[in-house]
Amino acid sequence: MPWAPKRPCGWPGCPALTGTGWCGEHGRLERRESGRLYDRTRRDMRAKRFYNSGLWKRAREAKLSRDPLCEMECREHGRVTEATLVHHRDGNVQNLEEGNLLSACAGCHSRHEDRRRGGFKRGVGRVV
Repeated sequence: MPWAPKRPCGWPGCPALTGTGWCGEHGRLERRESGRLYDRTRRDMRAKRFYNSGLWKRAREAKLSRDPLCEMECREHGRVTEATLVHHRDGNVQNLEEGNLLSACAGCHSRHEDRRRGGFKRGVGRVV
């Protein structure tokens, strides 16, 4: 199948041609800005402080070092997937006991959180 023609970067005034929406430089800027928008509009400030704390970063690193593979749906279905996130089984972000933490890939964690929130709907679950 032939490749689609490249199109200009989505950043205003950027002449770079790309196969995706943004050139390499502006893609990074766009992702950074969308993260800031999420932090300003959707994220609970108390949760943000906790997830930026050294206590959480050390607990997260320790868990991912001990269990580097996804322990959620991937393990249940026999898939071997690298874990990049840590999930709290009881939903209490302050509970850092090892038995409460699960290593998770982004896909499994997103599906779990979408189901927990009542399914994926526009404006619910993820920033659209």
